[in-house]
Amino acid sequence: GGGIGGMEPPSPEDLKTVAANLLAEIAALSTSSSSSASSSLASSETSTDSSSSGASGGASVTPRMVSALLLPPVLALLSDPHFRVRRAAVQSLPRLLAGGTVDDAASYLLPALQSLARDDMYRVRKSVGECLVDMSRSLMLLSDGQHGNDGERDRLLQLRRETLIPICTTLLADPNKFVRHGMQQFLGPFIASFYPLGPKDGEAAGVMRLLLSGGGGDASSPVAAAGGGGQQSNTLGARFFPHANGMVGRLNPGSAAAEAAEAAAASDEADLRRLAADARCLTEEEELLRHLPPFLVTSRSDQATLRGIVTHRQTHPPELADLEAVRTHLLPPFVALADYSTADENLNAEMKVYCAYSLPGVILLLGRKGWANDEQMLLRKCFLSLATGVRTGPSAASAATSSMDGSADAPTAAAASASVLDPAPVPLPVKRCLASSFHTMCCILGSDIVSAPGDGPIRPGILQVFEHYFLRDPDDTVRLNVMRTLPSLLSLLDPAGRTKFLPTLHSIIVGDAVLGAPRKRSATNPHLLNWRQRDAVSQILPDLVLLYGPLEVRQYLWPVLQMLLADKVNAVRDDVEFCIPTVLRSYAPENVAAADRSVNAKTFSREACEEVVTYLKQSLLENGGISSRTNGSYARRQMYCRTCAALAIALRLGKADDADRIKTSPTDEVTSDDRSRHPYESYTPSEYRHMHSLLEDVFLPDALNMREDRVSNVRLTLVDALKVMPQEILEKETVKTILTTLEDEARTWDVGFEEYGMEASSAATTRGRSTSTKRSIKAKAEDRKASTPNRRSKFDRSAGPKRQEAAQDDAKKAKESRQDGSNKEDDDDDDDDNTSLSSI
Repeated sequence: GGGIGGMEPPSPEDLKTVAANLLAEIAALSTSSSSSASSSLASSETSTDSSSSGASGGASVTPRMVSALLLPPVLALLSDPHFRVRRAAVQSLPRLLAGGTVDDAASYLLPALQSLARDDMYRVRKSVGECLVDMSRSLMLLSDGQHGNDGERDRLLQLRRETLIPICTTLLADPNKFVRHGMQQFLGPFIASFYPLGPKDGEAAGVMRLLLSGGGGDASSPVAAAGGGGQQSNTLGARFFPHANGMVGRLNPGSAAAEAAEAAAASDEADLRRLAADARCLTEEEELLRHLPPFLVTSRSDQATLRGIVTHRQTHPPELADLEAVRTHLLPPFVALADYSTADENLNAEMKVYCAYSLPGVILLLGRKGWANDEQMLLRKCFLSLATGVRTGPSAASAATSSMDGSADAPTAAAASASVLDPAPVPLPVKRCLASSFHTMCCILGSDIVSAPGDGPIRPGILQVFEHYFLRDPDDTVRLNVMRTLPSLLSLLDPAGRTKFLPTLHSIIVGDAVLGAPRKRSATNPHLLNWRQRDAVSQILPDLVLLYGPLEVRQYLWPVLQMLLADKVNAVRDDVEFCIPTVLRSYAPENVAAADRSVNAKTFSREACEEVVTYLKQSLLENGGISSRTNGSYARRQMYCRTCAALAIALRLGKADDADRIKTSPTDEVTSDDRSRHPYESYTPSEYRHMHSLLEDVFLPDALNMREDRVSNVRLTLVDALKVMPQEILEKETVKTILTTLEDEARTWDVGFEEYGMEASSAATTRGRSTSTKRSIKAKAEDRKASTPNRRSKFDRSAGPKRQEAAQDDAKKAKESRQDGSNKEDDDDDDDDNTSLSSI
């Protein structure tokens, strides 16, 4: 009579709930074998019906089986008297819809969903609203599988418009607040679900591949070889298609979810072996890209994915009937979320966050025309209300305009002015969300809309909003999110617009909010305040240099680079090193002549390069430009060697012709657009000679003098730098001898280098940098401890000559031990300059 182990047996209600979930999982197997293969990962243009496709793919569940065996019990569960069973059955409908047939969708599933949207229990109605997004995507998958059958495809799209949109509007007006709030939460993703993710006839794959394969890349691309991966592209896809990533996993468990599970189950040791095997098969370009920091690789993949999505929107516009239905029925309630106002402040902020999160997907669906040609300007009002807090309803806008024209009465004008001067505070999560997706919205809208001026204080332009409400925002995270994507936004402007914006940008970056923050004092963290923002600036600086001419670089960006080179945090200094080749490249005489013919190009180039070289040698070598074994912090000398390595990598990557330029993503196309350029690509012969002369004649001699440096980590860093030098430099007898000598020396060290290589030496160098502060402190403590017996023996009259002699011997041995250990550790007492993240 009792359950197992004394537990109560499951009730019939529990069993039915579990049955609904299991039936949905079985139906999803049909989705992964038929709909997913034809809509998102189609590698063959041969079209077959659903059942034969499933059979040929080796699937055990076909759409006919779903229709005959799975659909009847689910329909029975939908009419169950227990609301929990009906709710579980509702949640299973999207997977049955994607795995079934068109007739099942039109005759059974969609009518059942309409009926449940009027269910007496509010929890069931709320579940209907939550599954509308997946229902819409399932109909999209089902329609994309109708290759060569335009009639069935149009029928499914019409069913989606005529069935799901009325259900959504009904739930938005539901008398129960939980149902309304649940539907408002999913309203933005539901609108974005009308964007066609799948391919059209004759295409291999659609935008869905961005969600499944991380930007369309493969393991053999330079990005994968350099560790770029596709996680960032998946994040970008989630901005445009909210909840679509989860939908792919739910509706296609045999593709995305299974691959993710296998990747998560792999052990760290297996991953290391795979990476080591891949490293032996890398091309020269891929090997060089592995030495670049991740931000120089992944940012290009992110931009390529963004351009691919925007291009797909231009060449594959959504259905006009879908756009009209969305604009008429769904867009007004979505825009109303931006001005959501109730007595509950938390609820207001929550609804505005939902609106801000889905805004890029809605703008992508409606496109530029939805922003510029809409008479009511709903999308623009929504964005301005979210970003500025100014309510942009029709009454407020008309009153403000009338007050400017003098055609309104005094109370109306005063109310409008008050609404402009005293906007509602914007919740911090809303601003952070908008800051992360600001550049994506600008890329969709285009340069003409982004650079257009505003229409007064109540409707500022996009650039004005960007400057006053994001770059100057007091919150660190908001500024950090917009800083990371600043080059992508500025690349949309024409050269005159970028130059005009540069002084403002420079004043903000060097001000107290960003780089000036170290001048502030904090009781707990006086040196490292705001370091992540400074690191973000160091990462975007190479791309910023590409967008401006040499005169602007020297006046505005080179001072920023100087401040970052002297930063207290190692991570900031390490990232900004890779901007030095870009700055020196911009100072090439031909670039100066192209930027301003009134300037003597050779004189300007010589003076600007001397300014950079002098600063680097004075700040890193600390003795007027002559390297020494003893003067200067060892971390600074390592930085000098890494700067030489960055110059060498830039030369080798930039030597390729334009046709063989660096591609960081398979979707990246060869174009002259500034957004597509890599900081190290496509050097002209003049630029190559300019950079080669600086490396060989100016930088390399001081680096070679470090071959006898007393700190082993400096010599290891020098080996790394010499290994990436251009071939003509490596063939020089001096360089070849020094490199061979240092490699032979490294093999004799008892540090576990069975097979000395680049990655091993780099790891040793990194470990040396990250633990230098701790080792230095430990060495000083040992020295003080060793000197203690001498001080005691001076005041301890009972200590005999033997005890004093033993104490002196111990102190001498401790000092010698410390001196020997310093060959692999720090050689000075400058702790501030060697601040590391491990000590934080």
